[in-house]
Amino acid sequence: FNRTFREDVLDACLFTSLEQAQQMTDEWVAEYNGHRPHQALGYQTPTDYAA
Repeated sequence: FNRTFREDVLDACLFTSLEQAQQMTDEWVAEYNGHRPHQALGYQTPTDYAA
C-alpha cells in the first residue's frame, strides 16, 4: 500500500495546498480499495467480487 501510494500519488503530483493533497489521497484510496483488482479476491475488483 505505502509503496503504491508513494509511486501513484506522492511522487507523481506537486500539491499546491493541503486540501488538494487530501482530495487526491481520498480519491486514490477509493480507487485502490474499490476498483483495483486484489490478489486475495482472485484478481477481481471488490465490486465485482461482491456481485
